[in-house]
Amino acid sequence: MTFAPSRRIETTNAIQQLPELSDLLAVSRALARADDVTLEQLVRTSPQPEEVYHQIRLTAPFASHALGNVGACEHSALWVIPITTSRGSKPASRQGSSSPAKGSTLVAQWISDWFGFRNQARYFNFIPTYEVIARLTAGEVRRALDVLVRPSAFAIPRFKIEKGEATDRCFVPELAFILGSVSQLNEPPIFPGDVGGRAHALQEKLCGELAFQNEERAVQTKSYWAGTPAVFSEGVLEGLLLWIAAVQAGFTTEDLDVHPSGFDDVTLEWTVRCNESNQRLLLTKHLRYSQLGAEGVESVISATAHAERSAMKAHIGLNA
Repeated sequence: MTFAPSRRIETTNAIQQLPELSDLLAVSRALARADDVTLEQLVRTSPQPEEVYHQIRLTAPFASHALGNVGACEHSALWVIPITTSRGSKPASRQGSSSPAKGSTLVAQWISDWFGFRNQARYFNFIPTYEVIARLTAGEVRRALDVLVRPSAFAIPRFKIEKGEATDRCFVPELAFILGSVSQLNEPPIFPGDVGGRAHALQEKLCGELAFQNEERAVQTKSYWAGTPAVFSEGVLEGLLLWIAAVQAGFTTEDLDVHPSGFDDVTLEWTVRCNESNQRLLLTKHLRYSQLGAEGVESVISATAHAERSAMKAHIGLNA
């Protein structure tokens, strides 16, 4: 199964497939103004919309601001830490304040240690679910970064935070994120690469904190899985793929449908049956091209479609 923007690249000339420099500059200018109207127009009028989406995806989570008083430039990036639940437990602070976290907290210290002393890390004081993240336009992604980096210059974004559905005996994994920024003077911020045991240690500490703060006192650390800070666009894709794997662990795929639901997004409708209770459920996710890119959207759909194909093979007695 494939799905992509309606106006696909048809030319076979590799040079003609390169995005126009004027388009790339226009994307950068529109993002600097958080101008979603212009971004939509650029996509709609481009002969290669996938390339424009790709540029938006790469550019939106980054910004640079001149610091006039010291003659320096602060380079910043928006990051996320994906979080999945294995038994339907809700992330602890999903109903908290959407303002940047202030003061010294354990999570702030852990994240600061992760990025290193040369980088300054900040994060929002609540944990948005994927549904909240999926509502963010490209302009709103950039504005969220601006608020974290320069909180006195921008109004706090009004994230729409909704209460989760009441849990039942068929627990559905949930996907959420810690959302923050990292900045460095005169150089791009550094995202640690091959970190080995450091990654495992941070993940364990975050899961323990989530379990401790959860109002359901019986929740255990193993009820959560937490990643490590990743650039916004990469972390959102990673979270979706991990969520799909978490669902596959306790549910059997029955049907899959993908259809456009407006500019910049498609709707993934995934019908599954709970292996424990035999309850049939419809799981819906909106996928944004400006967040995931055309290839990222294809990856999510392919991962879900693979579950459908595996279920069909198992049903007729073939090896998945």
